[in-house]
Amino acid sequence: MKILAENSILLSFLIFFFLQAKETLPYTAAVSCTALWFLKSKDHSWMYVLLLLLSLLMPFSKSFDASGTLEGNVIASREKYAVLQTDSERFLLYTEDRPVLDSRIRVQGSLSRLNSASGFYRFNFAKYCRLQGIRRCLKPEFIIVVKETNSARGLLQRKVDAMPAGDRQSCIRKILYGGSTDLELRSFLQDSSISTVGILYLTDFLLRWITDEQKRNRIGFVITLLAACFWKFPLLLTFRLLGMLLKRTPLHRSVRLGLQFSLIQILYPYAVLNAGFLMAASYRLCSCFSREPEQDSRLLGMMLQSCLFKAVNPVQICLYRMLLPLMGILHLSALTALVFPWFPVADVLKFTDQVLSFLNWFVLPGSMLGFGLPFFLLLIIQILKRRTEHCRRLILMLFLMFQLLGLFHPLAEITFINVGQGDSILIRAPLNQENSLIDTGRPGQWNALHNLLQAKGIRRFQTFITTHPDSDHNGSMEQIQSSYHPDSIWTAHHPPLGKRIRLTDVNSISNDNENQSSIVDALQMNGMSVLCMGDADRITEEQIAKEFNRMTCDILKLSHHGSKTGSCGRFLDTVQPQLAVISCGDYGIYHHPSPETIHRLLERHIPYLNTQEDGDISIFCLPGRNLLLTSTGKIAIIKA
Repeated sequence: MKILAENSILLSFLIFFFLQAKETLPYTAAVSCTALWFLKSKDHSWMYVLLLLLSLLMPFSKSFDASGTLEGNVIASREKYAVLQTDSERFLLYTEDRPVLDSRIRVQGSLSRLNSASGFYRFNFAKYCRLQGIRRCLKPEFIIVVKETNSARGLLQRKVDAMPAGDRQSCIRKILYGGSTDLELRSFLQDSSISTVGILYLTDFLLRWITDEQKRNRIGFVITLLAACFWKFPLLLTFRLLGMLLKRTPLHRSVRLGLQFSLIQILYPYAVLNAGFLMAASYRLCSCFSREPEQDSRLLGMMLQSCLFKAVNPVQICLYRMLLPLMGILHLSALTALVFPWFPVADVLKFTDQVLSFLNWFVLPGSMLGFGLPFFLLLIIQILKRRTEHCRRLILMLFLMFQLLGLFHPLAEITFINVGQGDSILIRAPLNQENSLIDTGRPGQWNALHNLLQAKGIRRFQTFITTHPDSDHNGSMEQIQSSYHPDSIWTAHHPPLGKRIRLTDVNSISNDNENQSSIVDALQMNGMSVLCMGDADRITEEQIAKEFNRMTCDILKLSHHGSKTGSCGRFLDTVQPQLAVISCGDYGIYHHPSPETIHRLLERHIPYLNTQEDGDISIFCLPGRNLLLTSTGKIAIIKA
């Protein structure tokens, strides 16, 4: 066990990568991490590591209850869901009633497996829940309170719920229970436990003026312990408490840090997806190992922001240590308002929101997870080889330049975005020189669409088209207009558009039938022809086949989500696609794509991809080739 402690930093990194990969390649990840440990240690301690990793694969639940009636304790209560702990497993309850924390309730409803739609830049909420031992969800028909809670946090929530409905109650709920603020960039600062940690930072700052370091550490430990007990040991408070306990041991600083990370990830496996924990961990790592911790922590913090939030806020990162006490003041104001009704908690919240909103002026959209990342890493290696005095500043400037100019996503592409039952197609020229969007999907898919557009570093659209007025095609039209300010907007048939991206509407039908009159756009990219059919029906397809009897395409986005009303045999024989793409939602609800359409494709040996099964489908333009990549991992080469 001594070798485990001595190499605790390596162990914590292996646990981190294992938890990230356990969903898709559990045993491969376990063997790979164990092999890496053996290469480092060269002794029998690999057996302990393997046993530890295999233990993390064990399910949280003892058995699976198939009934729709559940009874258990409420262990988490959020804005739109709660977590119920029964005797056998944990369940996610989709409810806005906010059951009281630690109370015992009985619920009845329909059980289903917890799944997330696949996408390149979606947050995998189902994976986040599974790491907490939550594998099924329930939409309750009724909730009965079996036993009221006597816990401190439960009584606090009950006191908040008993307040008169209005802005004051809403403000306190938002502060204490992590309600989202109206910010474009979702921030790790919005986590309610971040606010509690902020109180501890504020307390420590004030104690510096009153007492010596030894007493300050003792008082800080007691306050942290009390706060952790009050909130039932949430992730960030437990992380801080573990650090304080290990600091009292004679272990080396790096060993303490490695043990702290390892224990947290074992106790809270979902920590590997928690933004607040990852930001705190990055700062701790830099303070322990870096010669210039301030600069390195800023760079690492921005990189984490880029990966987690698809945008970077350099000013927020630079002011991190000042913003934590501000969040602590906000949390204290909510607690004070519960005791003193006259306290202006709404003004404090408004001020905090104004500060964070002001910081949003400095947001740089874009995720570093793109095809430009290898070039960025190569440049970093070259800078580090030179070992110049200002290499850290050069790397930071290089990162901000890549982020600002969109160099992390340098390739032209066409992406069929997974927006459930609906259509949305992004078309990009290299380096964001020209961006076009065809349709948006339903209003409920705005976050998924916005995440992907922001991750690509898109600030503006040159062309925005909605093929017809159905809500599954133009549901987020207003948000696109207000957030991305398109130069031209087309809701009806249009002339050839664009310079680098040439979009040609090939449908000549214009009548009262929205589907028949749907915009049908054809485009050429890197020697590849693409035809986007909107919701055109058989009549429209036959008209196109008649007018353009020699028109062929490499990629055909099937009409009307693969419905049997389109994709007729004559049209398929005319355009002869090499690949068909279907954009649709759950088959059990919408029955798309239809078996008749699939049969017609298979008859003609036309392969197809479906956003419901394959997630986002992107085709990237490379010299002489086009690379097809889906968010579920499918890869293909299309000749240019």
